[in-house]
Amino acid sequence: MTLHTPQELAGFDDPHLNLAMVNRTHQQMIARMATEVYLQSALLSTIDLGFLVMRQQRTVADLITAYEQEHDLVLPTPGSVHDAGRKLTHKRRIIQLHLQGMLNQEIARLMHHSPEAIDRYVSDFHATLILYLYDVPPFLAARVMRRGIGLIREHLALVRENFPDKDAVKEHLRRYDAKLV
Repeated sequence: MTLHTPQELAGFDDPHLNLAMVNRTHQQMIARMATEVYLQSALLSTIDLGFLVMRQQRTVADLITAYEQEHDLVLPTPGSVHDAGRKLTHKRRIIQLHLQGMLNQEIARLMHHSPEAIDRYVSDFHATLILYLYDVPPFLAARVMRRGIGLIREHLALVRENFPDKDAVKEHLRRYDAKLV
């Protein structure tokens, strides 16, 4: 794993160095380390990354979130790869990519997830769509699907954002061979 590059080290000698510059450098370092370690079949937590860049865990989490938003990707951390913690945004992004027509294999590679995990997310979303078509209340949909109410609400928000009406939902599901009455 590459802790720092010569350019990053040189940047810390800049006489005009400020916190924004330090944060930018730490974001690059964190992204590189998380990705390199992931490619070696391991993961670094925000605590691990905090020790490596000598920043607090909360600050590292904030730097990761900002980096992910700016670059429109999800870094491989235990929270994103194993669905640990409260990070639902990667699921949202996965479904958005699916709705844009990207293949599950491509999504898996881009989002640092297994193809099986992507299939499960898409399947859960399609199940939510079906329950939505039949006006099943969110709390009951969560119970039927054995998923958290937060996930169901997130899926329903995506439905409202991406489908003008129930006919559009039906059309989407039919593309995946769903038999609807």
